[in-house]
Amino acid sequence: MGHFNWPLTKGHHALRHTFATRASEKNIDLKTIQRWLGHASIATTMIYVHSTEEHLESAAKLLD
Repeated sequence: MGHFNWPLTKGHHALRHTFATRASEKNIDLKTIQRWLGHASIATTMIYVHSTEEHLESAAKLLD
């Protein structure tokens, strides 16, 4: 089997960003996501969570 030279650190962080974003889209609270990712600060967790327009719109509808 040949040597596969894939940048693991970039893949690892992309996976963490995707995981945090998908968890947030499933309405899992940030404090839980923070603990799952092992972050000491909620500010760090917020860097990993990316909100889509659809998610922002559905959240806004909850206020109606």
